[in-house]
Amino acid sequence: MEKSVTHNAWLKHESKMYREQDPVKILNVLHNLIKSMEIKLSLNVTVSITGQMHGIVFWNGNDLAKGKFNCSPLITWMDERVPKEFLNSLPRWDYGYLHIGFGMVTLAWLHSSNQLNTEWTCCGTIMDLIICYLSQSSKAFIGIQNAYSWGYCSYNGHWTVSDELVPVHILPTIYSTEEIVGLVKRANFGLPIGAKLLASCGDLQSTVYPLLESGTAGT
Repeated sequence: MEKSVTHNAWLKHESKMYREQDPVKILNVLHNLIKSMEIKLSLNVTVSITGQMHGIVFWNGNDLAKGKFNCSPLITWMDERVPKEFLNSLPRWDYGYLHIGFGMVTLAWLHSSNQLNTEWTCCGTIMDLIICYLSQSSKAFIGIQNAYSWGYCSYNGHWTVSDELVPVHILPTIYSTEEIVGLVKRANFGLPIGAKLLASCGDLQSTVYPLLESGTAGT
């Protein structure tokens, strides 16, 4: 079964350089979408959440675990607020090329310009925020695919950035996309309590392919 709906979560800004979305609206749309499908899932179901790569959102981990959204807007991959001069000044990434809109570039810019709220203890993609919300986790985690889409991530899943460039203590722990990072603990979300939650995936063709072709999920 498949179903889709438009989230209408874009935030309006005077500057066209800002491309942000409301993470709470996205979560509510997902919640309503899942409940509207009226499907009964077994307790043994494993949930993989895929979505927008490169973007970054910040939140307070303890508040989110309690169901309170003390968070920033989702700064999407289309955001262009970071000056090119700042991008060019960043240390070289040994495993790829950095671009404006990458999570690490945005984080480094916000940190350098003192725009980070000290109450934010975690960061991740929108999928990571949703997974942490569902699992009531006060700590953040991210799938290696999405970590790499941010920049400053190695092939084997380690951050390669210094504390001088970004506040490393708020970075999410990196997991392989097949690893279970938590269990569903939120009732009335349309998912069984205790369902396994995998680390987040990006919105790539290879993420969807196993759902379209039987026998390919392990490849």
